[in-house]
Amino acid sequence: MPTLDVWWSWALAGLGVAVGLGVWVHYFWRVSQERVPVRPVGHAAAMVFAGLAGLAAVLAGLSAPNLAWGLPWLALALAPVSVGNAAFFLWLLTQAPTPDTQPAVAVGDPLPAFAATTHDGRAFSSAELEGDRVLIKFFRGHW
Repeated sequence: MPTLDVWWSWALAGLGVAVGLGVWVHYFWRVSQERVPVRPVGHAAAMVFAGLAGLAAVLAGLSAPNLAWGLPWLALALAPVSVGNAAFFLWLLTQAPTPDTQPAVAVGDPLPAFAATTHDGRAFSSAELEGDRVLIKFFRGHW
């Protein structure tokens, strides 16, 4: 019969994985709703908790007197998932954060002059749009 240490380590390992997956689901749900928080402190704190639960699962498992009941293999299998998941999520939050500044151009302002190359290699200048109503939408994709 598993000891309390074994049950405790299994519970911590499962909790770490469940919380980590829950954070991913909630964060991407917010992305799909276009309501991503500027500073996802709650998401980051939950991921830190998930990673610490994974580490605690390993420590609790290794301190168990009877290692024959699936520990350390279960906790050692789930702990890297929760720790790696947390580390990856927190690392992603540091990549290309959204700036906190106000936009340089407001709705209704004249279009600043710019030049670019179109998808077919043709040179393009914003002067070509003069006199027309234009909506330009920029997508910031860092994936």
